[in-house]
Amino acid sequence: MRLVEIPLFKKILLATVAVVGLAGAAHAQTTSIDAVCARPDLTPTHQIMCSTPRLRANGQRNLTALLQLASKLTPADQAELVKRVQARGREHAIYCRVDPDRPAQLPISRATEDCLAGWQDWTYAETQRALALIN
Repeated sequence: MRLVEIPLFKKILLATVAVVGLAGAAHAQTTSIDAVCARPDLTPTHQIMCSTPRLRANGQRNLTALLQLASKLTPADQAELVKRVQARGREHAIYCRVDPDRPAQLPISRATEDCLAGWQDWTYAETQRALALIN
């Protein structure tokens, strides 16, 4: 099933499927947040996601769902999904007042954690909706 053949599905992916800091993991088919968090070259967004148990757990949940979605797409659509996830993750970080281009300021505030966790929950719901459309 081609992503470009399903306009509604494409719109949903354009508007939603985003995992803060997980795009690189999805592209590399990493299946564990622990593996992501163990990398020495973490981006500021990854550093923040790995800094709290709540964001880590949500990240694992979202990574699993994102990989399930990616498994149903063609390689070209997987690459497009990764690009979109990266862009949306960046937007979500900025919305939550995290500068993805500067070193992470740790520990993060409860407000920042709540903001990022909210986007993670939203992302998970939208990923599940996308999966339902293509199943």
